[in-house]
Amino acid sequence: MIMIYRLKGTVIDFEEDFLVIDVNNVGYQVFASTRDLSKVAIDQAADMHIYTHVREDQITLFGFLSADDRKMYMKLTSVNGVGPKAGMAILSVCSADDVIEAVNTGNSKILQAAKGIGKKVAERIVLDLSGKLPVLSAGLPKVGSQGGEKSVMNTSAINDVISALSNMGFKNNQANQAVSQAVRETAVNDDFGLLLKESLRILKG
Repeated sequence: MIMIYRLKGTVIDFEEDFLVIDVNNVGYQVFASTRDLSKVAIDQAADMHIYTHVREDQITLFGFLSADDRKMYMKLTSVNGVGPKAGMAILSVCSADDVIEAVNTGNSKILQAAKGIGKKVAERIVLDLSGKLPVLSAGLPKVGSQGGEKSVMNTSAINDVISALSNMGFKNNQANQAVSQAVRETAVNDDFGLLLKESLRILKG
C-alpha cells in the first residue's frame, strides 16, 4: 500500500474541515485543522505534510502546513483515547508549541479549549507525553558559540537531563525550569554531567 507523506499542488475547494488539493489533475481530499484552513484559498498553491490514516474500510488523509504540527499530531494520537479527529481538534486551537507548553508546564486547561477534549483526556495527554517533548526555546537562554548565538532547544544533553530528573521523581515543569536556570548560569548547553549537577542543586535549593 502506498502511504502519502506530502502533497504539493493547488487548492481547488475547501469546506469546514477539509480542503481539496489538485496534484497533476488528481484531487485529494485532505482533512486539516481550522488554523491551517484559515491560511489557504482557492487557486492558491499548498504544500501539505500528510498523515495517511488507514482503516479496513477507508483511507483518510490528514494534512498540515507545518512539519512540526504533523509530528505533534502523531504524538497526540499515540495517547490512548485521542483519535484522529480529536488530535485535529487540538491542533485547530493549539500550535505545536502550545501543546509543548501545556505538557511541559502541566497546564491541561490549554488542551481543554479544543472541541471534544474534556478534563480527563487533557490530563492523560499531559501525563502520557510528559518528558517526551522538546523544551521550547522561548524562556530558555541562547548560548554563545563561535558562529554566534545558538538556541538551546532540542539539544540532546538538555533533553537527557530533563528525562533524568523526571526519572528521579521531579515534575516535568520543575525539571524544565531548573535546566533553564542551569543553562543561564553556566552558559553551557551540551554537558550532561554539569547540567544535571547544577539542576539538582537548584531543585534542592
